[in-house]
Amino acid sequence: MIVLEKFKAKSGVDLHTHTTASDGTWSALELIKAASAQKIQTLSVCDHETTANVKTLQLLARRHGMQFIPGVEIAVQHKNKNYHLLLYGFNPESVKLQTLLKESRHKLFEKRQIMTLSLLKKGYSLEEVTGIHSTSPLYELANALVKQNPALTFRQAWDICRSVEPAMKVAQPLEKALEVGRCAGAVSILAHPRRGGTETAIATDEVLKEMVDLGLEGIEGFYSGHTQVETDRLSQLGRKRKLLVSCGSDSHDERKKPISWNPELCRDLLEKLGIGASANAA
Repeated sequence: MIVLEKFKAKSGVDLHTHTTASDGTWSALELIKAASAQKIQTLSVCDHETTANVKTLQLLARRHGMQFIPGVEIAVQHKNKNYHLLLYGFNPESVKLQTLLKESRHKLFEKRQIMTLSLLKKGYSLEEVTGIHSTSPLYELANALVKQNPALTFRQAWDICRSVEPAMKVAQPLEKALEVGRCAGAVSILAHPRRGGTETAIATDEVLKEMVDLGLEGIEGFYSGHTQVETDRLSQLGRKRKLLVSCGSDSHDERKKPISWNPELCRDLLEKLGIGASANAA
C-alpha cells in the first residue's frame, strides 16, 4: 500500500492545473504564485482544448525559477465513451495539434449556441458570451447567468445550464488524438482514470489495456480525486504494464489549490520530458 503522507518534498510537481484560458479561475500569474506558495518546482497547465496560456506561463515560470511543461487536456472517445487525454511536452506550434484543438473548440461553440437559445427560450436573462470558439459551454454559460442574474449561485446556474445541455458529446477519436500528439512530440497520459461522472467514463483495466495497445503511454495515477484504494490499484497497474505515471491536482481555483506531489512518484515521466526528478526533490 502506498501511503501518500510519507511523500513530502520541499519542491514538488503538479502536472494538471487549469487557468482562465478554459474553465479555471486562475490567471496565469495567479496560478504561478499559487504553485510557488505550495513549493512546486515543476508545473504544467492542461487547459481544455487550448494552449492559449502556454507561452505566458512559460515566461512567468522562468521568472519565478520554476520549470514549466506545456500541457493540454483533450476530450476523446473510445468505444462510444468519453475520456480525457493529457498531452505533455509537445511543440505548441504544431499545426496538426492546433487544428485538432480548433475543431473541438468550434464544436463546443456550436453546442454552446444550442444551449444559449434554450436558456433564452426559458426566459433567463443572459449576458452575451462572445467568441467563435468555446472550451467549456457549461462553465461559460453558468458564469454568464450569474453575472446577469446575481441572485443565482454558481451551482444553481450550473444546474440550470445542465438542464438544457444537449446529448451531443464533443470528443475526438482516441486514435486520432494519440496520433496528432505523437506528431507534435507529446507524451500521452490518460487523465483521472477512475474518476468517472457526467463528463468522463471510468477506465477499467480492460479499457486501459486497449488504450495502451493504441499507443497511450501512461496514466494519471496520483490524482486529487482518487481514493487511496484507487491510487494503489493504478500504481500497481502502472508498474505491471510499465506505464508512465503522472501526478495532478486538477486545480481550477482557490477551492482546490495546486498540490506539491513528490517528484519521485512520476520520475519516469519527468525524465522522459527532460526533467530530472531528483533535482526537484532537493
